Amino acid sequence: MQGVDPRVVCLLVGGFGPLAACEGLGPEGRNEVVLRFEPAPDGAKAGREPFTITRSDIQQAFARARLARDPSLEGSDSSPNLRRHVVDRLVEARLLRAEAAARGITVTSTAIHRELRALRRGLPESQFDKHLIRSYQTEDLLREQIEGRLLAGALLARIDPEPVSDEAVRAAFEALSVEEKVVPPRVRAAQIQVPTEELGREVMRRLSKGVPFEKLARAFAPESGGQIGWFSKGEMPPVFERTCFELKPGERSDLIPSQYGHHIFKVYERREQRVRTFEEMAGQLRAELVERRRRDAEEELLSAVRAAYSVTTDDALLEELVQEGLR
Repeated sequence: MQGVDPRVVCLLVGGFGPLAACEGLGPEGRNEVVLRFEPAPDGAKAGREPFTITRSDIQQAFARARLARDPSLEGSDSSPNLRRHVVDRLVEARLLRAEAAARGITVTSTAIHRELRALRRGLPESQFDKHLIRSYQTEDLLREQIEGRLLAGALLARIDPEPVSDEAVRAAFEALSVEEKVVPPRVRAAQIQVPTEELGREVMRRLSKGVPFEKLARAFAPESGGQIGWFSKGEMPPVFERTCFELKPGERSDLIPSQYGHHIFKVYERREQRVRTFEEMAGQLRAELVERRRRDAEEELLSAVRAAYSVTTDDALLEELVQEGLR
């Protein structure tokens, strides 16, 4: 087919489905290389291979981010710096995939198929085809993307950060301010919510005659029984807070109007402000330190992999794609 526009060939060979992938071709029908990664000599000895990121790779990344409602791409006037962040994530994913391959890490076709099947189950068949087109992908490209994500995940799963000592947990606790250790006042409450004042007055009359609050609350909210649960100030609408924090355990309110209707509140328990002890916070602090060390170890790995490649960038084309943002 010499002399025929490669985009036409792409369409004829692949049928309608791959049409969106053909859109990634440049004006001369070439899928232009935007970034080229060449391993340093030591990296080549370690099994690292050269790879590229093309125009269509970047367009697909933007399309996937839009489908995922990435806030970096909300609106046509989204910042180029935010859109560049999508490119940075693509580069990181490709570096991790390349490193996984260099280390001999593999994923099975069964694992890839399982991920693809889960995506298909989450979308009707017609929507799945539209998903491919809107994300500038064929099904083969989607399989490749899934494989890359699984490889990167398998590589990161091998990271074994330094264990967190008891001394580190204690030091983290001592570094907290008093405000960070404070548990604010909390109440546990329930409500009866009705749409009109007239109905609310009728409920109040029934309560005054001895009908249990819980029975009436369940009549208006069968699933929850009107239970609000524990909450602190700032977690609920102001009308809830003003009323419930003035009540003592066992007390109920008068009929209270709000934008949601009319309410009768009952408070069951109240806990005053207190300062948490080290024993209470140790588990949370240890988990936070473990996560922080894992993130640091992942960043160290990524920095080392970046340093193992020399990168050639078509700055003009990259800037064009970032400014375009796949609008």
